[in-house]
Amino acid sequence: MLFIAVQANEGNVVVALRSLRWVKQVYQVGLLRSKELPFAAVSADGLAWIVVNGALTLCGVEMKTRSGTDALRNSYAIRNQLNSPHLIVDLDSPILQVLVPESDYRYQIAHQMVVLNLDTVLFVIATEGQICYTVTVKSTAASVYRRQVMADLRRLDSYMNLSLIHTEGRVPEIVPAPYQAIWRTNLTFWTLLKTTVATQGLLGPVKEFLHIMQALYSKNKVMLSSDTQ
Repeated sequence: MLFIAVQANEGNVVVALRSLRWVKQVYQVGLLRSKELPFAAVSADGLAWIVVNGALTLCGVEMKTRSGTDALRNSYAIRNQLNSPHLIVDLDSPILQVLVPESDYRYQIAHQMVVLNLDTVLFVIATEGQICYTVTVKSTAASVYRRQVMADLRRLDSYMNLSLIHTEGRVPEIVPAPYQAIWRTNLTFWTLLKTTVATQGLLGPVKEFLHIMQALYSKNKVMLSSDTQ
């Protein structure tokens, strides 16, 4: 129930965002896939046109709803230390670690920049029905970082398509050591999957194959058509 309530609150946050003078438009989206590398995707909470230092800027949107007592207390403690509830911060700035303490959330911001090919993400901390504070995260090095990540992903993709990885169980060096055993365990699955695709072709989208949480996640986004799946 908490999951659904948090997702439903995104509609309220979007309304609150649209009331801000520097937010020109907000679009709610579902799972977005990279045109360059189709297997690279991100489930952003939205896309928005905002004004950053006088320039109209397209950005990704990441929303986090605080609901627990401790979470609310911590968020408002941060808010009360700010001169403004709306800040602009660089991705590499140590200030971001204060404004967004959770490393997973900072990774999500960077992930959006890579997949969406954008150098700006609007991070929103919200409570039920209202905004606590926002952080417009920019990165002057986003394009460089993206090229490095995409190059690594291409290498990974090329390894996936080599028969050597299936016959000898060789794992690309780019895969971190703790995950190499998991990779080898799944080689049988990947081999079977590639064989199935080769003989039967790609399967069309079938709703029953959707992960239940992702289905609920998208279902509760305002104005998000089920056809997007």
